[in-house]
Amino acid sequence: MRLEVLTIVIVVLLLGCAEMTAEQIAKNMEEKYRSIKDMQGEYTVTSYYGNEIFSQSWKIWTKENKMRQENDEMLMVSNGEISWIYDKKKNEVIKITSTSEFEEFFKEAFSYSRIIEELLNSYELKALGSEKINGRDCYVIDAKPKAENILGMKLKMWVEKEFWYPIKIEMEFDVLGNKSKSVVEYRNLSFNSGISDELFEFTPPPEAKILELKLQMPAKLTIEEAKRNVDFEILVPKYTAEYEFDYAMVSELDEEVSLLYKKGNSYLTIVESRNETLLPDSKIVKIGKVEGNISDLYGFKTLQFKCKDIYIRISSELSEEDLIKIAESFECN
Repeated sequence: MRLEVLTIVIVVLLLGCAEMTAEQIAKNMEEKYRSIKDMQGEYTVTSYYGNEIFSQSWKIWTKENKMRQENDEMLMVSNGEISWIYDKKKNEVIKITSTSEFEEFFKEAFSYSRIIEELLNSYELKALGSEKINGRDCYVIDAKPKAENILGMKLKMWVEKEFWYPIKIEMEFDVLGNKSKSVVEYRNLSFNSGISDELFEFTPPPEAKILELKLQMPAKLTIEEAKRNVDFEILVPKYTAEYEFDYAMVSELDEEVSLLYKKGNSYLTIVESRNETLLPDSKIVKIGKVEGNISDLYGFKTLQFKCKDIYIRISSELSEEDLIKIAESFECN
């Protein structure tokens, strides 16, 4: 959903709306996006990593906040309140519900205005003309990271003209220094055909093994409370670029702790764990005598390094220099 909304923003900007405020762009974009009441079709994701090629195809149906997609191995269904993931071969079902607090957090994280702001700060946009893809007239859009954001993913999109839906997307990025590419292509699309709500319900087959998960926001803790909920030492920076500690969260599933610092409406997030996280499109930086990796996606930077056997990830809209300064204040040397 995030990439689809991002594509619509790009088209709005390139069709003469560059002088609009973020709020005006968001309003126009939302009207166009909301004009799609439902959609059905097929799509294929093909990924190229070195000499290896991976491909997977799905049938897909969407309606408002409902979704269903299916292939020979998997079925994923959501009626907007409950989601099911069914592994056909194993006859196993994961049933997922979420709290209203989690839903509000998700909506804010993927809001139109937030995506627009990220896009404007991070990408140079160029219209390459028009082409016909799978019988549909499309705008061809090129989006390249700005010079100061050289780590970002390159995008090329073919956007269906009537509903501004991205029916083909090429993404180029680096994974540990290796050039990689993924292509998403839609076929046999139809819009606003009146899909029944019944398609977005699911009853597990007899004898299926069912696992139930509830998505909810972790409790907000002090650092002292968080220390009692993890089995490793929580490290605290001495410098936070004038951000003040707000609260900590512990994820038992990921075995990690998050420290959130706030300045105005902006957050600085520090995640600590025994496990390393892969940062796509990252480069190596020096943190004193320690090496770290930093990535930049849509203007949001993440710096990861190891300190006293703990992997630390610092994420913010701050500059690379500020993130390194925060990392150095952990005094890991």
